[in-house]
Amino acid sequence: MKANELRIGNYVNLIKQGYNDNLQVTEIHNKKICLKNSKEAFLDFIKPVPLTEEWLTNLGAENYKDFFIHGRFMLQWIKGHNYWYVTDEQFKTYLTKIEFVNEWQNLFFALTQKELTLIN
Repeated sequence: MKANELRIGNYVNLIKQGYNDNLQVTEIHNKKICLKNSKEAFLDFIKPVPLTEEWLTNLGAENYKDFFIHGRFMLQWIKGHNYWYVTDEQFKTYLTKIEFVNEWQNLFFALTQKELTLIN
């Protein structure tokens, strides 16, 4: 990952010496970031977290049969391409495609000025 793909509050996966956990970013530096629980890691050990149905639900989206709604956004999984297709809730305006939790967090914040947080 690159530092410019991250914001404070993003969830990332720390993969280091047998340690594999999703943690929240608290500080961002050039080649290193700080994570919740006082962990530090070089960007080489940080991987994006795939955006799954479980993550969408935990971040406040509502599950309907073939898609999710979160506020004014609709997300639909495109199986053949392995990404989420994001539109406005009326499925009229295509916004983008996303694969990772941090991308969804960043897009949501850019368009609403609100942070996505876990509801658990």
